[in-house]
Amino acid sequence: MIEKQTLPKSHLDESMRRLLWNGKNGKLRNWLSVDELSHIVMRERDRADRRDIEFSVLLIRLNAPEQCEANLAGLLEIFNSRLRITDDFARIAPDAVGVVLPDTPADGACALASQLQALSRARGIEFNHQVYVYPFDDDDTDDMNGVDVLNYHRGPTTQQEIKPLLFCQAAPLWKRAIDIVVALVSLILLLPLFVVTAVLVKCTSRGTIFFTQVREGFAGQRFKMYKFRTMRPDAEKLKEGLRHLSEQDGPAFKIENDPRLTVIGKFLRRTCIDELPQLVNVLRGEMTLVGPRPLPVNESLACARWQRRRLEVLPGLTCIWQIEGNRKTPFSEWMRMDLRYMRKIGFWTDLRLVLRTIVTVFFRRKSA
Repeated sequence: MIEKQTLPKSHLDESMRRLLWNGKNGKLRNWLSVDELSHIVMRERDRADRRDIEFSVLLIRLNAPEQCEANLAGLLEIFNSRLRITDDFARIAPDAVGVVLPDTPADGACALASQLQALSRARGIEFNHQVYVYPFDDDDTDDMNGVDVLNYHRGPTTQQEIKPLLFCQAAPLWKRAIDIVVALVSLILLLPLFVVTAVLVKCTSRGTIFFTQVREGFAGQRFKMYKFRTMRPDAEKLKEGLRHLSEQDGPAFKIENDPRLTVIGKFLRRTCIDELPQLVNVLRGEMTLVGPRPLPVNESLACARWQRRRLEVLPGLTCIWQIEGNRKTPFSEWMRMDLRYMRKIGFWTDLRLVLRTIVTVFFRRKSA
């Protein structure tokens, strides 16, 4: 039998004294790196989404760049004397500092900013500041003077009024270049197929050739997505009456044998030809070849906060769900597939998904 090993009592007492001393009187904290602070912001966003709590980010920009180093040294002393141990800060630019304030609503962050400004002025340090809060309720806009948001803007708005979503990832140049080249070449080569499809749609049912629907895309911006019409003209009016037949849980609406489909519409859906007009959306920069599928506005707004992170990248023609998912895949798992892709965006990832999509369509697997 192995006897339990213990340290002598004197060793434990010394270790505890050292621990308490370091916690109270140890070395002062220094600036974190930008990457470290970015990681903390992402971690706090996860906590906020999971526990439904707020956190704030304070952005400070010094007014005298020529005295930047001396002023930053003074700020560091103030931070160490005033900020909580749970608060983190980093020098994010030569004359700018970011402070993450966990479990802190906007009014608390604004109060702290005012206190820091008063302490700084006593040392001759002048700065401007901006408070960001996550999450954000649009109904409180009038009460949030000097506060910006780290969340999506909901509700009808003009593009100029949409607040920037700081978590959004702009499409890499290589991705946008490939989108333009592939979309342009494909539209030219597929023109004969477009003409034949247009004739078949027009001759087999009443209504327009193309179906347009407003979808929510990058940063919550809304755009018209184009498809060849596969349903009867009054399909949208009949949708609510058929919702009880939806095979997809959550806010999404999907039926395998949708009674609203036209004869040619079933074929277009099965071969994904109906999706080809979205190459126009890709060419216009509203979509990309590979990215989360855009949802109708009402379905997108009904998503949980963590699910709406999919709006941080451009929506696409195909993604993981198109290949691995189906109508019986839980909606939450569909959303996790989109977030998984967002963490692995890259040339080879996109190429692999495009090739797998072609195989999926060729063998007519039941996915999207």
